[in-house]
Amino acid sequence: MSKTRSLTLLTVLLLFLACTEPQSDTITLSGTLAELKDKTITLNKVVDIQLQEYQEVTTFLTDETGHFSQSFELEPHLYQIIIDDQKYPLALDRGQQVNIEFDADSNLIIKGSPDTDLIKAYEKLRIA
Repeated sequence: MSKTRSLTLLTVLLLFLACTEPQSDTITLSGTLAELKDKTITLNKVVDIQLQEYQEVTTFLTDETGHFSQSFELEPHLYQIIIDDQKYPLALDRGQQVNIEFDADSNLIIKGSPDTDLIKAYEKLRIA
């Protein structure tokens, strides 16, 4: 009886796993930076954080309304995004859809990357 029960459980488990969608490897960066129309955005991979060495991944432009949307197949890693000569840390992971905008006080708001939120919280504590 336990052998039948084990086979039934295994069959149900395999069916469940077969029905789940695999996580996408794509990372999407999008947003609207209304005050930065037709501007270049640069995405760099952090090579050595202590030596501040970076490797450029790509550059892309905002459109005439300040909107952008780019998708990449990148490995989970620490990155840096440069917008209007300002540098911002990004911790990106597979499947994330990251939205980037400025708030009313011109502070950059990054949503969709929990690890970036942790970096920002750490930096806030470190500087305080």
